[in-house]
Amino acid sequence: MLWILTVSEDGAVPVHFKVADGNTEDSTTHIETWEVLKKLVGSAEFLYVADCKLCTRENLHYIDERGGRFITVLPRSRKEDNQFKQWLQDNLPPWQEIAQYPHPRLKDGDPDILRAVESPIPDADGFRLIWFHSSHKRQRDFQSRQDAINRALKGLSELKAKLEGPRCRYSTKQGVADAAEKLVHEAGASQWLAYEIEECKEESFLQETRGCPGNSTRWRRKVKIRYRLSWNSRTDRIASDARTDGIFPLVTNDRKASMLEVLTAYKSKQPLIEKRHDLLKNTLEVTPAFLKNIGRLEAFLFLTYIAITVHALIERHLRMAMANQKIKKLPLYPEGRQCRTPTMARLIDNFEALQRHVLLKGRTVIQQFVPELTDLHRKLLDLLGLSTNAYQNRWEDHAQ
Repeated sequence: MLWILTVSEDGAVPVHFKVADGNTEDSTTHIETWEVLKKLVGSAEFLYVADCKLCTRENLHYIDERGGRFITVLPRSRKEDNQFKQWLQDNLPPWQEIAQYPHPRLKDGDPDILRAVESPIPDADGFRLIWFHSSHKRQRDFQSRQDAINRALKGLSELKAKLEGPRCRYSTKQGVADAAEKLVHEAGASQWLAYEIEECKEESFLQETRGCPGNSTRWRRKVKIRYRLSWNSRTDRIASDARTDGIFPLVTNDRKASMLEVLTAYKSKQPLIEKRHDLLKNTLEVTPAFLKNIGRLEAFLFLTYIAITVHALIERHLRMAMANQKIKKLPLYPEGRQCRTPTMARLIDNFEALQRHVLLKGRTVIQQFVPELTDLHRKLLDLLGLSTNAYQNRWEDHAQ
């Protein structure tokens, strides 16, 4: 099944969903989704942000010709991507620094410096193509390449030791080549490492008969084929890829927005949908769903959509209340650690330990023991617009 979900910018609240057959290509669903959103909004005056599956000529032209706006990522398969990277080998773009963001984890870490440039190579369809450079992404790209090379070198070293060992099981050169290729490919370093396999002959002589050798002893010559593995780095390819570390392209038809506005729109909106997909898979644990009837499966996923919407609305309400009361964080994590962006899952964790006890004599209620609320519970109820008395009375209603 293909789960299609669209959320709003304000609080990542789901506004539309659809389920399609699992063989459906993602890129073919955007036009229908955009038309549904256009009907919901009442016009084309909204910004449609999506991943690289949106970036097909049919999708982009359809939205543009009907007055819509979009921002998406240019896929690596497009020729403009390779052309710009080739252009970078001999040219230095006039990068403009547009923003600096603090380190996401380290308080004193280096900030992420964002630079941008309008592409010197125009988009084939005439849309606006902007290239961005992130200092943090540059470090990640470098480290990712280095880790891949190190994994490949470790695997090749282990394979070389096996080839030189007394019990080598590789009897053909092709078998060694297949093993080396698999190691390099799985490590993701095929483009940065080259290896060679050399065939060597080891001669040994054995007596044909037992006993001490003498002048008349006959010897039998035995030849064993061994393989030597060597490798080297493709320094030219590594240097070429290093020049493109940290860059990524965005395509839009919005000519009025600044480069920073385009980047901010993508970076602040696209991760919202990923949070909802994470909620679907991890918090709600939708899969696996062993339902044979398609109608039941669609109904089940519709209820899941309702659950996601409830989660999103509660989170949005809580965060807006925190902003109104100028509360930056709440101690929702274990051991009272602070949380800046509370989620529904954290609320459930904090309220799930509450218990209600009812003392009965036959069917008569003798006494009720309502949950004991902490200051944090009372604060959360206040932010959600619920009174403590109403919450505790709700417990009593359930008891009745």
